[in-house]
Amino acid sequence: MANNLISNGSTLDYTNGTGSEIASGEAVDLTGAIGVAHGIIPDGASGVLHMLGVFRVTKPTGVAWSAGAALNLGATGVTTGAGTPAGLAWADAASGDVSAEISINAGVGAS
Repeated sequence: MANNLISNGSTLDYTNGTGSEIASGEAVDLTGAIGVAHGIIPDGASGVLHMLGVFRVTKPTGVAWSAGAALNLGATGVTTGAGTPAGLAWADAASGDVSAEISINAGVGAS
């Protein structure tokens, strides 16, 4: 193993400075990517964000996509619209769905 390995990159220690509590399973905007809270993170406290994996996250109704679609985290959840790059759709999502499966950060930053 390389002597300079710090982490496998699957989690990130995060200090919540959002002004409100972050719920377990909530997607967190990190500007260039997202993380998903492992547990509740009170405002001002530290917690763990998952940076890899497939999660079911909030999505707005009225938006549909197919598996593999590039997704972003917007103000109302994960969407195909504007927002922070979030990953790729793990499964199809119908317009009426309120949540969707996403492979977080898959394809994010790829050129």
